[in-house]
Amino acid sequence: MKRKYPKGRLCRHTLKGESPRNSKSANRIHLDAITDKKNLYEAFRKVKENKGKPGIDKVTSDEFERDLGTNLDTLQSELIKGRYSPRPLRKLRIPQWNNKPRQISIPTVRDRVAQQAVLNVIQDDIEAGFYDCSFGYRKGIGAHDAIKSICDLIAEGNHWIVKGDIKGCFDNIPHSRLLELCSNSIKDREITSLLKKMITAGLAAPDDHEQIQSLGTPQGAVISPLLANLYLHQLDAFAVTRGFNLVRYADDWLMLFKTQEEAQAAATKTLGYIKGALGLTSEVKGGADTVSNLQQEFTFLGYTFFPGGMKPSQKSQKKLIATLPDKIHKHLKETENVHKSHTIELVAGGVNPVLKGWYDYYSLGGGKKIYRTIDKEVRKIVRHVARDEKHHPVTNTYMQQRGLLSLESFL
Repeated sequence: MKRKYPKGRLCRHTLKGESPRNSKSANRIHLDAITDKKNLYEAFRKVKENKGKPGIDKVTSDEFERDLGTNLDTLQSELIKGRYSPRPLRKLRIPQWNNKPRQISIPTVRDRVAQQAVLNVIQDDIEAGFYDCSFGYRKGIGAHDAIKSICDLIAEGNHWIVKGDIKGCFDNIPHSRLLELCSNSIKDREITSLLKKMITAGLAAPDDHEQIQSLGTPQGAVISPLLANLYLHQLDAFAVTRGFNLVRYADDWLMLFKTQEEAQAAATKTLGYIKGALGLTSEVKGGADTVSNLQQEFTFLGYTFFPGGMKPSQKSQKKLIATLPDKIHKHLKETENVHKSHTIELVAGGVNPVLKGWYDYYSLGGGKKIYRTIDKEVRKIVRHVARDEKHHPVTNTYMQQRGLLSLESFL
């Protein structure tokens, strides 16, 4: 049978145990590059582009921008003179489609700009020391690269799977060890001192006091993904030096082997390392059965892999349908001052970008049967929302003529 896996780049460091490029240039980073006014303006542009919520001071990016020059001048002065002090983080629970809210900790816009300014300068140099088996939150690397590497490993006969995720990774990274890694990666004391302030920023308490934390790099902080990757680089090194075929995307990880014995031994060693050396807990998918075979299928990064191919997971399909009504209503709310009626054309304006984005990600696998099933559910939602089309039978052809796209049309 001709394999249906997309051909991709192999994780050569993972497969051969090669060392990544040593980042000597990190020793030449200085605070001047961070406090440069052009860098601060670029940092604000990225923060505003991300459309994040305000922090504890309730200042939005639009409000910060109204006096941008003065605000950046003040921030620059504080950074240069060593007087910069992050404000406490705002705790926020974000509703999720599966009714399991996610808690994040949000810095103020000012502090996000400071973090982004640091990130702009140090990211390339720190990432230069990472292994190729790390894919999450990397510049120029993404989930598709991870998926293609998995496919290559499967094609080479690695059909025994160990899959897990690190529970509460962002919340439980020990500050002391993380700061040590920062100092080893960046030799400039002013920058490492600045990073320490950002890492140890406390949470805002109800009584206006600050709750000091000794663990975690908060989800919601601009710099947290890089710091988490720096900490988990230790796991990558552990796996690579032992010849394990690791694919890691942030705190989700996967290893593939040719035999069950290899997979079981690697699972035991890796779980022990995560708990002992990293001080974290990893939940292996499958409960007591830590090792599975490709014949049983497995899911990673939204794809379900099976012998001969892969497809969008059931969870990813359910999530698309479950979240679509809210996305349509958000679109309608944004356009309600212009349009008073919910026509097919207007509803399609909210649906089409969602379908296109979903297809762009899941275009590596799937097929007409899955797309037809989803398209059918999407049309049900559109018929329900487009209540002002009662004067005309809302058939599939009519919706298509009015501009509604379908997943099947992308094939």
